[in-house]
Amino acid sequence: MTFAHRIAAAFTVGLFLLAGPALAQGKLEFAGKFDNGATEVDLATYTSPNDKGVEERVGLLGLRVGTTRNSVAFGQQEWRALLDLWAKAQTMQSNDWAYAGDFTETGTSDVSHLKVFAGPGVRFIVESPAKGAFTVDLKRADMPAFDTALIQVKTYLGAP
Repeated sequence: MTFAHRIAAAFTVGLFLLAGPALAQGKLEFAGKFDNGATEVDLATYTSPNDKGVEERVGLLGLRVGTTRNSVAFGQQEWRALLDLWAKAQTMQSNDWAYAGDFTETGTSDVSHLKVFAGPGVRFIVESPAKGAFTVDLKRADMPAFDTALIQVKTYLGAP
């Protein structure tokens, strides 16, 4: 099982079963939870030792629709892609939804694809072969706190 696959599995177990932040294989910490009633957007970090005992870190964007969840994992060098999508979506705010860009996860057996749209907030769509498609809107009022959480994860990852 690759490190990214272990991360996705641990994130799924920890986030979806509402376990505490310390998981058997590593440590899950939330930087932000943006609840919209039946849906939620989460930003988190997951840290785990690799096969050689060296600590590896990833950032996670998770979506919840009802009681079902899905996520996208970003390595240290990939976090910039999410920051760029976020920056573009912020500049495209309008009353109508417009495509801002996408990102495809790497290193997992269930590769997730993230699409980002800008409009009266930011819309995240995560699609994966195993779980299907999830769509969650982040309210405009939550955008400043989301921006802060993105930077917190960037700092933790040591991302460029």
